Amino acid sequence: MMKTMNDYTLGIKDLDNAVEGIKSGSNILLIGPPLCGKEYLLYHIMHHGAAINENAIINVTTRETATHVFEWFKKNDLNLPLTGSE
Repeated sequence: MMKTMNDYTLGIKDLDNAVEGIKSGSNILLIGPPLCGKEYLLYHIMHHGAAINENAIINVTTRETATHVFEWFKKNDLNLPLTGSE
């Protein structure tokens, strides 16, 4: 999430323009009906925050495993620079 003063961007130009930045320390809850594309949107936001700007991310889900998330990143050529053990 690119830092501009105390705000961050999400890495999606139209969305960033609409929300005009996310304040530092904010939490984001992404909800929507099944099959609306929220998982795809979330993964791109997480990748932007973690890989592009080296910010920490936390993804809480009741359905997907961490392995599934990392596999989705690899499948979509969004490799995260992991440190420590994988």
